[in-house]
Amino acid sequence: MGLLTTGAFARAAGLSPKALGLYDDLGLLRPASVDPISGYRRYSPDQLERARLIGLLRRTGMPLARISLALSSPDPAAEVLAYWRSVEADVAARGRLVAFLVEQLSGKDTVTTNPDAAYAGPHLLAVADEFGQGGHRASVTTLAALLCSGPRLGVVHVGDSRAYLLRAGELHQLTQDHVQGTAIPATLEKALHRQPAEPDLLLRDGRDGDRYLPPDVLHAELRAAATPVDAVGTLVDLANRRGGPDNIACVVADVAA
Repeated sequence: MGLLTTGAFARAAGLSPKALGLYDDLGLLRPASVDPISGYRRYSPDQLERARLIGLLRRTGMPLARISLALSSPDPAAEVLAYWRSVEADVAARGRLVAFLVEQLSGKDTVTTNPDAAYAGPHLLAVADEFGQGGHRASVTTLAALLCSGPRLGVVHVGDSRAYLLRAGELHQLTQDHVQGTAIPATLEKALHRQPAEPDLLLRDGRDGDRYLPPDVLHAELRAAATPVDAVGTLVDLANRRGGPDNIACVVADVAA
């Protein structure tokens, strides 16, 4: 059998001509010949196996760059397995976050039963600030939570409790406050109230030496603390000494390889 046109090869491989063009551009699947005048591409029937393999890998959701790495590896099967394990870990982390949010939104979780609460477990960190209006019992809750699953970290945020990351000496605020106005008191746009709220969800890759915390901090004190426990003590003391009008809740965690 001679060379196949792009259309014929695409139909035989179960791909689109556009996909073949992209694979050519990325060096994943070069045509057997290209007409120097018209630019028409032709493919060998021997290339169908590779084309179909690329198509199947794409159906798993594998990015093209990862496919290129896998197909050029001396052990493609190991690369595909490593990719799928990362997908499973990501899905598992999302599932735990969803379960955590369902408990929070249904009022069944114990993390926020007190007016203010901080929780630090092996895989979950959370800070909640609960308050009421007009002298009534607390009815609105802000939440910042961090869920760890291997090297993947998920941040859940609603309201104005904040999450920060100290990386390589630089402090980054990961969350944006859900408030209206800059005057005090500002108005919450989003909180865990009687009506369902959709929290922000961030997924990040942790690095050895990262330090995470939800809520507000002073950069110098956080950098100077030797351990997360020291950081919590220092930050709470500072907040109290500076006249914080509310009770203080804070958790701090380091990422270790």
